[in-house]
Amino acid sequence: MKITSIKLCKRLLITFSVISSVLFASLASAVSPDRQQGSHSVRSDFRKVPEIDFRTVIKPERWARDEQQNRRSKADVVQHVKQRYNATVLKISLNEQREIYNVRVLMPSGKIRNIQVSARR
Repeated sequence: MKITSIKLCKRLLITFSVISSVLFASLASAVSPDRQQGSHSVRSDFRKVPEIDFRTVIKPERWARDEQQNRRSKADVVQHVKQRYNATVLKISLNEQREIYNVRVLMPSGKIRNIQVSARR
């Protein structure tokens, strides 16, 4: 698999961000806001870490692009096809020009079918 330097930089940046967020969360949980000192507790508000949903902060470009273009995600299409056809999804690909997902499924009868699903919401 050929990886360009831009893709490699993006992957490294995302990996570094995820690792640093995990480390930050573990450090934040190790330092609790309520500590017992002697007979009374000391509460420091500056140590409270706000809850952050990292999926909203760190988004790959394709997720942001899909949300802007009002597209369904691959996971959503896979779930829809599994429920509707009671089939196993073998392959899924997006045709961006036609805004259609091409889904190859294995039907319960053993036949392989190609299904086209709209990418629009």
